[in-house]
Amino acid sequence: MLANQSAEAQYILPQPAGSEEEEIVSIIDSALPETVCDSVYTMSVSVRELPEGYMNLDTETAVHLTENIVASYPDWETVELNGKLRMEGLPLTPNIRIYMERNRSVSISIRAPFVGEVGRLEANADSVSAINKMNRTYSTYAVADSPVPVDVSTLQCLLLGRINIPGYGQFGTETASLVDMYVTDNFQQILILPKQEAEIEGCSYGFVTDGEGMLADVIVTIDSAVDDSVTVEYNRANDSTDIDILATIGERIYNAQLELKAPKWNTGDLAPVVLGPKYRRLSFRDFLKAF
Repeated sequence: MLANQSAEAQYILPQPAGSEEEEIVSIIDSALPETVCDSVYTMSVSVRELPEGYMNLDTETAVHLTENIVASYPDWETVELNGKLRMEGLPLTPNIRIYMERNRSVSISIRAPFVGEVGRLEANADSVSAINKMNRTYSTYAVADSPVPVDVSTLQCLLLGRINIPGYGQFGTETASLVDMYVTDNFQQILILPKQEAEIEGCSYGFVTDGEGMLADVIVTIDSAVDDSVTVEYNRANDSTDIDILATIGERIYNAQLELKAPKWNTGDLAPVVLGPKYRRLSFRDFLKAF
């Protein structure tokens, strides 16, 4: 693994139920606005009382919603996603190509016009590595050491706009028992929160969907002195999806948007990245500061 190798060597990255108002749960810090899937808002997750206007989803409706969600998730083995990356600080709007092998690996190639590949993100079951080819730096860390649930299945579901229960996999009939569902009285929003057995030590997370179960937001808060947080929001059109990512890490705020075209199922993979002896390894925070 890259984490165990020296930056002075030549190497190749691997390819990759309670009451309506009194129940205390890990939920959105402030009451969620009444919005649909293309909404734009930011939130954080913490332990609070259930927001006013939400109630437990009855069993029959929860089963029907689960069936709707499962039916909207086509089965797959490999997939390619193409689009653009917009991020504050980038002088250009680079193209991105994402290749994923289900439950095995994720490769994200960032390419600038007239320059070629300028960056790469590689993730597998053991580690996540980010490479900046422009300033010849990289950062890598073990998945087991991350405060955020960034296992391969979770990352793949985030990119595909699917609900994932970290450690258990993609949401479906077998994992539906691991969450509680809450609904607004007009059925415009569903709030999906993990039960105790699916909670993650050190952070809180939850999902917001529209009334049909289409994912609108993923919210994660990391338990720390400054409560680092990540919000992922989805805005969909007929043949594309915009994924807005807002991360607050310490005193820094990072915002990025992926504009992705429709998935291409069962396609070829990306070539591995070769790092020369001039590449420097940085901590994750120092790597982000380079942008």
